[in-house]
Amino acid sequence: MNLFKKIIFWFFLISLTFFFISTGYYFYHKSAVISELKAQSKIIETSYGEIEYKISGKNGPIILYVHGTPGGYDRNFPFGDEYKIINISRPGYLRTPLSSGIKPKDQAKLYKALLDSLEIESVFVFGSSGGGPSAIEFAILYPEMTNGLISYEAITKSWVNRPDGAESLSEQSDLQLWCIFKIAELMGIETMVSFLMPNPLNQEKVLANKTQSNKFKDNFWSVWPMSLRKEGYENDFKNYLNLSLSLEKISVPTIAIHGDEDINVNISHSKELSLKVKNSKIYVIEGADHFMHFSHNKEIKEILDTFITDNLKSLY
Repeated sequence: MNLFKKIIFWFFLISLTFFFISTGYYFYHKSAVISELKAQSKIIETSYGEIEYKISGKNGPIILYVHGTPGGYDRNFPFGDEYKIINISRPGYLRTPLSSGIKPKDQAKLYKALLDSLEIESVFVFGSSGGGPSAIEFAILYPEMTNGLISYEAITKSWVNRPDGAESLSEQSDLQLWCIFKIAELMGIETMVSFLMPNPLNQEKVLANKTQSNKFKDNFWSVWPMSLRKEGYENDFKNYLNLSLSLEKISVPTIAIHGDEDINVNISHSKELSLKVKNSKIYVIEGADHFMHFSHNKEIKEILDTFITDNLKSLY
């Protein structure tokens, strides 16, 4: 065997070995992630359908955390653990079937049924991004159960200015996304942060804080496996293309928090809500984008804490 053939042979052998090792690791990783997702949540059959949830935090004020697009119960609440957090998987995400609530109003009814099953009388509703519409519907339908509505960089009207390539995310296979995320991970946290946060100043804030950097990395992976979130993701895109919410019917204490550099959900969504909801207040976080809970966490947490404390006082 001449030298050239030897090189080809060893290249082929090494490539084949790398392929089998990588494939084996991929399936091991996916299986481990799915097992962990199942182990950390519960599924309850409510009067309105099945829903997956997890309760975390302490015995403080209760927050119903309605995650964005995409997501699931595993999208952790980003502002401390002194609250009692009810994390849910919206219909079509993870183990909550899409049939439990296709439209935002149906999803709100599902949340109410969950709270009834858990014997919880009232909550603060935190609607994040794509979780905004169903959180808003909950506040409209069940004001007696809503201590306050927090609209966090949330969709409040038709979502027409969508990020480039957002809709094609669900077309990627789990393997394709895994490879992309692994490559980004190997390139370092700096690459992962710069991929999602366009402003260098915000990148620096995240990278300078080890806690937020680690949380950012977890958030990066929180859309995976996409196959377990595909139905909910595609349903959101259908619902939000022509979305009409009766914002003027909101009667509960309401705040909107939004970054003025958000290119995922334009700040006009929060301005629309603050314009139509009486006695509501909008907080504009200057220089912040859609991932501002990593770069401006302390500032936002102070707003949130004040809103919850003030409204709890008014209830008693």
